[in-house]
Amino acid sequence: MARHDLGRHPSAFAVLVAWRVSAESQAEPGRLTRAGMAAWAVLLAGVSIWELTALFLQPSLSTDSYAHPTLSYLANPVLASAPGRSVVLFLWLASGWYLARR
Repeated sequence: MARHDLGRHPSAFAVLVAWRVSAESQAEPGRLTRAGMAAWAVLLAGVSIWELTALFLQPSLSTDSYAHPTLSYLANPVLASAPGRSVVLFLWLASGWYLARR
């Protein structure tokens, strides 16, 4: 990719900045403890089971259900408006920035 194409590909610019920052870092990142890995595994399994259960308890796979909401159904009211999408996008990027800087 030519250098002048970075303006059209902001993700490529972000990768280049991340590589530069990580190359300058001298500290070795800490390893996740077994308790930390177990906590993340339980959280991921719980959310996955809830999502699949709610999905299969709906009247059909293409019909939302108030009685058995999926994550996308719960997010629809927030993501339906431009300000809501902007806030969610900002929070997503801020949390990614926080995790990348740790």
